[in-house]
Amino acid sequence: MEPRNLIGAANLFLLDMGFSRRTLERLTVEDPCYRDKLSGVYVDGDSELKAAFFTVFDPASTKAWFTAMFCEMGVRDEFERRLEETISQLKLKGAKEIRFSDRGGYHFKAGLDEDQKVEKNTLMKLGFKKIRSVVDYELDLRLFTSFRRQRFQVEEYVLQQTSNAERLLGFVEKTFGWGWKRETEASLKNGGVVEAVKDNSVVGFAAYGGFEPNWFGPTGVSPEHRQHGLGTQLLFAALTRMREAGLQRVIVPWTDHLTFYSQTNCIVKVKHLNIMKATI
Repeated sequence: MEPRNLIGAANLFLLDMGFSRRTLERLTVEDPCYRDKLSGVYVDGDSELKAAFFTVFDPASTKAWFTAMFCEMGVRDEFERRLEETISQLKLKGAKEIRFSDRGGYHFKAGLDEDQKVEKNTLMKLGFKKIRSVVDYELDLRLFTSFRRQRFQVEEYVLQQTSNAERLLGFVEKTFGWGWKRETEASLKNGGVVEAVKDNSVVGFAAYGGFEPNWFGPTGVSPEHRQHGLGTQLLFAALTRMREAGLQRVIVPWTDHLTFYSQTNCIVKVKHLNIMKATI
């Protein structure tokens, strides 16, 4: 199927989540653990997309993921059969656990929308259980008014656009891990990163526009430098840069920090997502 047709159909199923070509590439060809033969895209006789799922398997960890999934009610039985076959094949290949869909660095969204009843019921029938709930927040930057300059100071900290990519990435990987480092690398390439620096060392950051142009995050401050308001200042500075770039609607994916993001006064939508897991 043509990527543009898959993307268009996905956006109908996935509730305006913004399934782009970049998303499709990240979930498939860019992921070294993607398994094309264990994934499925189903079309009817009129070449209309009816269902799809993408499968990832990492033999080293014995974990597998379904990283995106959608299905029309009319093809549920076939969808369930193909998923069951895929689970059996993954078990034969040594997978001991399958998750939906929290694969750090390669996620589309962390789990199923509450409204995805067909997909959720099918997974539960196949032995999946909800292990965590998170949310995506949607911000309307037309309501955001707490702007920040390109470079400013908070106490002894300087906040600015990243000046040294290697230094920043070293900090992110050491403090927050490989997954956040990959997302930050994508932001350096496709969007931007605001960093907090003290004594020539990075102590916090806020990335944006990495995997999707309108995505905010990840963001974080090293533990020893918290309680100075740096997280809020980094958030406001990054949103300022996103608004300057002409963005109106911003998604904060895969989080549970409502109080933190409520400071922006521009949350207009909250999407509840269920992360699911099956042991096989």
